[in-house]
Order: sequence, then structure tokens, then C-alpha cells
Amino acid sequence: MLAPEYPGYGIYPGRPSQDIIFEDSLLIYDYLTNKMKISPNNIIIFGRSLGTAPSVYLTSQCKVSALILISPLLSIRHVVRDLLGNLISYCFKDIFQNCEMIDKVTCPILIIHGQNDVLIKYYHSTELYNKSKVPCELILPENMDHNEFDFFQEFPNLF
Repeated sequence: MLAPEYPGYGIYPGRPSQDIIFEDSLLIYDYLTNKMKISPNNIIIFGRSLGTAPSVYLTSQCKVSALILISPLLSIRHVVRDLLGNLISYCFKDIFQNCEMIDKVTCPILIIHGQNDVLIKYYHSTELYNKSKVPCELILPENMDHNEFDFFQEFPNLF
């Protein structure tokens, strides 16, 4: 398991930007496949919330086994529009556009999004699901919100 930081967070110096974050995802993939000699068939990409953007970007560019998204967003502008209104959303650069990248993903996708999520509305996931062109599973737990997710409670039949 590899869990990268964003620039400016943790011990990673610098300022975050879409370009740097996307470039970092490609560098990590290159490290795993070329230096560590891990087969793309053994790589599963996981992203949650804002982390779904570099995950979708990477899987739209590189071969991997699967993509797992939890509480994904369509784009930053969509999130701002939902929270602050349509007019204000145009004051923000529309970055992290999963809605423009999802149809380029070539591996199977699992999307999980809580119906009680008030930060990123779950329609983001239903739209991403509808735009995907690969086998895709959509799970919408009724009681899950953006920050609370109890795997055992939401999926009791797995155990």
C-alpha cells in the first residue's frame, strides 16, 4: 500500500496544484511499475473525496487492475455550486474534472457514496457511474455521510 501526500501537507513541501498532483500520480505509477517491477495487473487505485481526482486521472492514463472511488466529485465547480450556488461557482477554476476523465478509464470501477453526504452530493457518483464506459458497480449506502463510514455496518453480508 502506498499513500501519497499532497504538496504542502505532511512532510511534502510546496503548494498543491492540479498539475503537480496529477504529475505525482504518474511518477508514483512509474516507480511502482518500473523500479519496483509491480505488474499493472496487481495495482488497484483507491481514492476518496478530493483524492478521487488523481485516482481517476491516473487510471485514465495508465493500465491498472481496478479503480475504487469513495465519495467522488464530478469537479470542484460542481461541489462549489452545490454548496454556495451557481453564480459563485463561476468564481472558481473548474479543476479536478472527474466528469471529463471517467470515460477514459479502462479498468473496472467500484463507486461507493453515502446518500447522507452533504459535502459532495451522491448524484456526483451516479453521474460518474452513468458516464463510465467499463464495468462499474455503484453502491449508495443510505446512512453513510462524507466522513463516517462503517464498512462492517454498511456491508454486513460480506462477513
